[in-house]
Amino acid sequence: MRSFISALGRLRKEQSGFTLIEFMVAGALGIALLGVALGFYVIAINGQTRAGARAEAVGQQQIGLERITRDLRQASRFYSIPTATTVEFDTYVRAGDGTAARLRRVRYVCNSSTAVCSRAEGAVNGVVGTAVPVITGVRNDNAFSPNNTTIKPTFMSVTVDVEAKARGNTRPVTLTDGVQLRNVI
Repeated sequence: MRSFISALGRLRKEQSGFTLIEFMVAGALGIALLGVALGFYVIAINGQTRAGARAEAVGQQQIGLERITRDLRQASRFYSIPTATTVEFDTYVRAGDGTAARLRRVRYVCNSSTAVCSRAEGAVNGVVGTAVPVITGVRNDNAFSPNNTTIKPTFMSVTVDVEAKARGNTRPVTLTDGVQLRNVI
């Protein structure tokens, strides 16, 4: 019997492995580390989603600014001295049906009370039509800055402060561009 007990003792000493407690502690630590890694992953994905939505919002505002500067670049005559909120001029506008561009009267009005830069178009020397929003979320009242206060400016700076909204988060963004008015007569 003694030899059986000593053989059993030797067998236990030669066996290797984890005890149940060691296995449970290692499992708990592994799950905790996995939870931390998953938390960082979720934070990164949410940040990427917000950044993408903000970039989309700013991109739409930039398209509006590009439309304003494209029209100004082709301006041939101003109807009045441009102000910080309003410019009205004749410019070449391409028709939606693909025909050649034609001379049209265009008015842009940008102000913070409506939070919009709007564009209205009509016949030369005629009345402009209904205004259509071009840029939304406008926060400033000094969008247009001509280089001089005459009816024939040679340079126009356009600066629009907008709100870039993304998933409930709003951040101000300033869009700016300048246009050489070489066609004004």
